[in-house]
Amino acid sequence: AAANQAVGELRTINNEHPLADALAVQVALRQKDMATATETIDAALDRYPTHRLLLSLDAAVQALNYDEGAKRQALEAFAELAPGNPLAEFWVGQSLSDARQYALAEPHLKAAIRMLPGWSEPQLALGELYMQWGRLDEAAAQLQTASSLDPFHKAITNQLMLSQEMLGYATIETDQFVVRYLPGVDEVLARDVALHMGGMVEQFIERFQHDPPALTQVDLMPDDQHFAVRVTGLPDIWTIAACTGDVIAMTPPRPGPKRAYGVYNWLNVMGHEYAHVVNLSQTNNRVPHWFTEGCAVRMETTGRLWPQYTLLADMHNNDGLFTYDELNWGFIRPTEPHHRPLAYAQSAWIMEYIEEKHGWDKALAMLDSYQRGVGEYETIQNVFGFDHEALMQRFHDWAGEQVKTWGLATYGVEPEDETVKRLLASEDFSTIDTVELDQSIKDHPDEPGLLRIKAEIALTGDDNPAALAALKAYQQARPVDPWADRELARLALSTGEAETAIASLLTLDRLEGDAPEYAVELARVYRGRKDYGRALHFAERALLREPYNATFRESAATIALQNKDLDRAAFHVESLELLEPKRAIHPKRLAVIYQRLGREDDAEAAQERAKSLELLD
Repeated sequence: AAANQAVGELRTINNEHPLADALAVQVALRQKDMATATETIDAALDRYPTHRLLLSLDAAVQALNYDEGAKRQALEAFAELAPGNPLAEFWVGQSLSDARQYALAEPHLKAAIRMLPGWSEPQLALGELYMQWGRLDEAAAQLQTASSLDPFHKAITNQLMLSQEMLGYATIETDQFVVRYLPGVDEVLARDVALHMGGMVEQFIERFQHDPPALTQVDLMPDDQHFAVRVTGLPDIWTIAACTGDVIAMTPPRPGPKRAYGVYNWLNVMGHEYAHVVNLSQTNNRVPHWFTEGCAVRMETTGRLWPQYTLLADMHNNDGLFTYDELNWGFIRPTEPHHRPLAYAQSAWIMEYIEEKHGWDKALAMLDSYQRGVGEYETIQNVFGFDHEALMQRFHDWAGEQVKTWGLATYGVEPEDETVKRLLASEDFSTIDTVELDQSIKDHPDEPGLLRIKAEIALTGDDNPAALAALKAYQQARPVDPWADRELARLALSTGEAETAIASLLTLDRLEGDAPEYAVELARVYRGRKDYGRALHFAERALLREPYNATFRESAATIALQNKDLDRAAFHVESLELLEPKRAIHPKRLAVIYQRLGREDDAEAAQERAKSLELLD
C-alpha cells in the first residue's frame, strides 16, 4: 500500500516519472502480476530506453515470464550499455528469489556480487535466499559478509543473529522431514511433529500424485519474533506459519511470558503448509496463489469453520464474492478487513466445486499445466474447454445450491416479512409470542433463524425432551452452525443421552479447530466406556492444540497404558519429563515402562535420573 501511494505521489509530480514506473514494476513483480509488470516496463522503456534501473527491471520481468532468451537478451543489452554494472543481475536474482526460484536466482546474485563485492544489497539478498532455501550454513556465512559491509542494516543483523542461533538448534530427522528446534521444552513439539506428520504424508502424495524429492525442513521458532525474522527479516508478522519451498517455519502453539501466538491446532496448520510444499515442488514454484491456497485449505484437518460458512454465504447472497481477476488480490492487496479471509475461503470453495463437478483429475491437470509454464487463463481454457469467466459463473451457480444446503440462503439478507424481521431482531426472547413464532416458522420454512429462536426459548425451560427436539430441528435446518451441537452436547450429557452427546462432540472437535475441550471430553467419555483406543485418539487430539499441557500429556500417557500401548505411553512420559524436568515421578514411570519394553539400558538411565532428582529434593 505504501509503495503504491509513493507511485501515485511521484505521478502527481510527473505522470511519466521513471521512478514511478520502476516502483510500479517492482510492486507488480512482488505480487507476481506479470501482465501489469510487462505492460508497465514496456511503456516506460519506450520513454526512457537507456534508463539503467528500468533496463534492469526489464531483465527481471523477462526472467519471471520464464523467457530465457528474452532475459539473456535484456542482460546483454544492459551489459553493453553499462559494462560491469551489477544492477541488472541483482534485480533478476532478487526477483527470482522473491518468486522462490532459488536455483535460478543464485547465479545472478553471485554474478552481482562478483561485479561489485562492496555492495551489501546482493550480499543480503543471497543470504536471505539461503535462509528461505533452508541452507543455514551458507546463509550464516553470507550474512556475515553482508554485515561486515553494512553493520547497521537491521534485516542483515536480525537474520545473521538468527542464522547463527539456528545452527545450534537440535534436529529430529524422519523419512520425510528434518525438524529443527531450540533445545529445551520445544523438543516436545518437535517430537510430536515427527510422529504425526510422518503419518500424514501418504495422504498428500496420493492426493496430489507427487512426492517431493527433498526432505522438508520444519523450523520451530521459539516465539513470534524469531518466526517473523525467519520469514521476513523483521520482528513483526501477522501469521503463525509459512512455507518458502522445502522449508516450513512455525511459531509454537503455547502461551508464555515471551511473545507467543497462543494455542492453536498445529497439525492443521502443518497440513496447510505441507500442501504448499507439495504444490510448489510439483509446479517448480509456478502455481497461482489462489490455487495453492485453495488446495492447502482443503487439506486442513478441521474442514470449513462457522465464520467461513457465514462469510461465504453473506458474500454470495450479497454479490460480494471475488471475480477470478480479483481473487489473487484478496491475498496480495486486501482493501477491506474481510478480503484476506474471504480469499482463503473462496479459493477452497472453488477447489471444492472443481472436484465435485469436474473431478479431481482436472485439478491435477491444472497443476501439470502450471508446471509446464502455461498461464492461468490458458490453463483453464485447455483443461475445462471454457474460459475463466465461465468457470466463475458455473461456480457461482453451484455455490448458491451449497448455501441452501447449509441453511444460510437468507444469511445477511434483510427479511421482507415484517414479522420475521421483528422476531429475528428481538434481543429479549421472553417477550416473544410463541404462537406467533410457530406460525412464522410454518409460513417461512426457509428461515432457520426462527428455529434457533425457538430452541433458545426451549432451553430456558425445564422440558428437556422439548429442548432436544427444538435443537435437532434447528440442527437439521442449519447443520453447519456449531451452536446447536454445543447445546446438544451439554444437554445430552446432563440427561444421559450418550450417543447424542458423542455425535455432537465429534462435530465440535472438528469444527472448533483450536479448542481442546471437546477432545478432552470425548477421551473421558470413551475412557469411561473402557474403549481405550478411541480414548487415546482423542487424548492425543487435545495435545494437537496444547502440546505443552502437562495435564493433557499425563492423561494421554495413562490411557496409553490402559490401552496396553507401552511405546505410546513411553512417548508421552518422555514428553512429561521435558515439560517438568524437576519431577522425579516421570523418570520413575519411564524406568518401569522401559523395563516392560525390554529396554534395560534406558530403564537404568531413567532410574538414575529419578534418584538424582530425589536427592535434590
